[in-house]
Amino acid sequence: MNTRVLGRGTAAMKTSAQGFGCMGMTAFYGKPMSNVAAEELLVNAFKNGITHWDTAEVYQGKNDDGSVLYNESQVAFGIKAVNNRDALQICTKYMPRLHGKTMSAEMCINACKDSCERLGVAYVDLYYVHRMHNKVSVEEQAKAMLAVKNSGLAKHIGLSEFSPKNIRKFHAICPVTCVQQEWSLINRDLEDDIAPTCRELGIGIVAYSPLSRSILSDEVAKLGKTTATAKGDKNDLRASRYPRLSAENLPKNAKLVQGVQKIASSKKLTLAQL
Repeated sequence: MNTRVLGRGTAAMKTSAQGFGCMGMTAFYGKPMSNVAAEELLVNAFKNGITHWDTAEVYQGKNDDGSVLYNESQVAFGIKAVNNRDALQICTKYMPRLHGKTMSAEMCINACKDSCERLGVAYVDLYYVHRMHNKVSVEEQAKAMLAVKNSGLAKHIGLSEFSPKNIRKFHAICPVTCVQQEWSLINRDLEDDIAPTCRELGIGIVAYSPLSRSILSDEVAKLGKTTATAKGDKNDLRASRYPRLSAENLPKNAKLVQGVQKIASSKKLTLAQL
């Protein structure tokens, strides 16, 4: 696996070129995986050189008894099984809306402690603000997250879904290692202003949903008319959350991808691999 350096200077973080988004093991994309299956999946990712694992406190499902199943708790099984903490880059996120109308250093530190406890680690390599708090100034958010970094609970700080203006304001107070944003062959909005801003400031970009919620995969390209939700999986919320996957739009989007599918086939690759 090739590596990348996200950020620069004191914010620089070396990680695997390909990361693993852990959300779907627990939340939003179908019935949660068992802990055994999640552990097996993460160990396999590690064996293939994928050391950048991404989770969040808000990625939650339900156990059979109705209790909360935290994605971070499932990731803990993989971390323990790999048994090589220094080789992993564990990334999680602070979701402001879970914590009320304020965002203090104490709140963020306590939330990061809780995440570390669920993950079974002493620190996380990357701690994001998971969407900007709309009732707290970006400067105050930056100060709160800088306190988390200074506490030793997080080695680096990131932002998820911030505007260029707010990235600049935050970065001036708390050095940002990377911005997490949706980016794929289909979803390219950030190329207009976020990517140039990050390039100028030396901030890395972690592209989430690089397969555009599965549109850029053989599964959708071949079927073109169905999703897990359409098959009756009430735990798969993609079609209701993302119009691109609705029954009306999915066939059109699958058709749009056919040209890329031909290129993949000519190279004997799956669409996802290409």
